Amino acid sequence: MTRSGLGARAPKPMIVCSCLGISSSRIEALVADGATSVEAVTRACGAGSDCGSCRAQIAQLVAGGAASERSDGSPKRHLRCVATRAA
Repeated sequence: MTRSGLGARAPKPMIVCSCLGISSSRIEALVADGATSVEAVTRACGAGSDCGSCRAQIAQLVAGGAASERSDGSPKRHLRCVATRAA
């Protein structure tokens, strides 16, 4: 238990695409909704469309999302969508 007594906390989402302020949670949510490639994520939210330096990390999240599906194709966990914007 944590000091607050509420148990373990979910990891804080990190910014994957700093050009557009897109978080890892947002990309994971897109993967859970069916995005199966970097290009699909880029079309859906724009991540990876500017400088492109985040495309490798997006690919890792897409690959990780594919591994987190059950045999029936449904996600193993509920992913919360966190939309962030660059200031």
